Amino acid sequence: MLLLAGGIILYLAFSSLEKEPFSESWVTFLVGGIFSLFGLLLAFATIKQSFANLLPETIVEIDHLPVHAGDTVRITIHQPGPIRIKSISANLVCEIVTRKAIRNQKSGKEKWAYVSSFPCQQNIFRTGPADVSSGGAFDYAAEFTVPANSAPTSGQDERRVIWRIELWGKVEGGADFMNPYTIEVSGTGK
Repeated sequence: MLLLAGGIILYLAFSSLEKEPFSESWVTFLVGGIFSLFGLLLAFATIKQSFANLLPETIVEIDHLPVHAGDTVRITIHQPGPIRIKSISANLVCEIVTRKAIRNQKSGKEKWAYVSSFPCQQNIFRTGPADVSSGGAFDYAAEFTVPANSAPTSGQDERRVIWRIELWGKVEGGADFMNPYTIEVSGTGK
């Protein structure tokens, strides 16, 4: 839509060059060019995202749930083809979301804000390139250890602890992807 609007503005600006000089209509060219540029960027992003929707879904398996703090866990990924992978990496991430009251100094009114912190960001693995044909699959297994002093998963309103495995994929000639997989981490012991 922006591309169309920019195109129309530029068309009208070019057709009016006979009536008024460029020095008087440069703003119209600038606005039309900006609209067209943003329209092209959005069209490119839409095309790239449509390619990402065509990628076969990555399957992530974990050997046991819930995971206990201090456990060594085996993770297996299964990426069906066709796909040309530059790399796939997995990260273990713990996000703590805290709800805080922020008081306005002048009015005295309170607003609520959510603040995120990331006490654990651990790389599990990173693979190299792979060319997977149609009907084939790329499988990779790795082990990781959840830190022993980790906060367990909780869903309280004031403070939430969220554990996830983020799977990042770089794809040759297509759209890269990031898929988060939420996992439950309980306290130490089994």
